[in-house]
Amino acid sequence: MRAFVLATGVLRNNDIHTGSRFGLDSNMAFMSTGDEWRMHRRICQQHFRLDAMVDQHHPIQTRKVHVLLKQLLESPEKFDYHAAMYIPSHAFR
Repeated sequence: MRAFVLATGVLRNNDIHTGSRFGLDSNMAFMSTGDEWRMHRRICQQHFRLDAMVDQHHPIQTRKVHVLLKQLLESPEKFDYHAAMYIPSHAFR
């Protein structure tokens, strides 16, 4: 019952600073819009831009495909092995 009363009090007094009560003030979803929030948003936008992602990852993918093709030319009978090694290789560069 005490937990219900506490939760009701928190919800009743819900304001923009609720995140700081729970230690979530560094989470963008709980930040109030201001300079810090704009900085976090700018960083996220720059990191997740599609053209930036393509430019960053295309050379890596090209190298990995070249390695895969070379391995397949050398030992085509090990296709399953080469394919299994190729797929996670993107995560580890």
